Amino acid sequence: AEGSDDLRSAWQKTMDAWQVLEVLQIGPAGAAGPVVGGQDLRDEIYSWPTTNECRLDQEVVREGYKAEDFFQAQHPNVYGLDAMEYLLYAPPSHTECPSLLPIISDGSWAALGDQEVERRRTEYAARLADEVSRRAKALSAAWDPDQGDWGTALTTAGDDGSPYEDIRHATDQIFGALFYMDTSVRDLKIGKPCGIIQCSEDTCPDSAESLWAHRGNANIAANIRAARSVMEAFGPWMEDLSAGDMAAQMIADLDASLEALEALPADVQVLAMDNPAPLRDLHAVLKKFTDQLKGPFVTVANLRIPDEGSGDND
Repeated sequence: AEGSDDLRSAWQKTMDAWQVLEVLQIGPAGAAGPVVGGQDLRDEIYSWPTTNECRLDQEVVREGYKAEDFFQAQHPNVYGLDAMEYLLYAPPSHTECPSLLPIISDGSWAALGDQEVERRRTEYAARLADEVSRRAKALSAAWDPDQGDWGTALTTAGDDGSPYEDIRHATDQIFGALFYMDTSVRDLKIGKPCGIIQCSEDTCPDSAESLWAHRGNANIAANIRAARSVMEAFGPWMEDLSAGDMAAQMIADLDASLEALEALPADVQVLAMDNPAPLRDLHAVLKKFTDQLKGPFVTVANLRIPDEGSGDND
């Protein structure tokens, strides 16, 4: 349907931009509590890997997405860009719900038929698109110099009125965001699908990101490019710490990771199923960067490893 095609096109463009921001969960985008100024806006926009596809289909059957308080009453695993992916790209004949679940066992899912499933999923996705737009505008406003002006709060760390105690406090927060490359990209997007970590089988292809639109490789590429930009920004500071060579090597490791990614013969999920060796090679290349990130880089820059990575020694 034309409406679905328009939504898919808009979704793809949004994901191109969002996967850069995934590595920059600083201030309002970050988690409330551990991130200074965090408002949980990231999870409101994109909550992968906590998406619940079966719950999405339950909402399709009962048309719960039409409720005025839907976003206040539901968990982020049934809305956001990750939910939109399933609604827009999963075949209408497919559901992730098990046979014992009421919508399957009572026949209500089957009674809809493919055409009605597709219509409702598109309607649901359109509602989510409006909410994502609203959340994205809130995030943009938080950084707008004429509104939330979070950029000034960051660059004036240590001054009166800034939520950051000093420059090192602000740098710790940026470094904590960069740790996404270790815990999410290296471990969850690459390591888990190819069976290196958190996988009880030889491989776990169904844990890959973007199972329905098959843009896992593009997402990782955007993540790597974003991390490279952060490292380039760190460059002059590392020069002042007599660690310019380290920063240059870390950027080179990211470049090598991107080269290895672009050389992959297929999508992450496909490779995890059929030929995990290139994924494991990519994991090894990116690990050179993350090992430096949480080892020598932390020591030289006198930074604090975020709590989610403090027990990770692989």
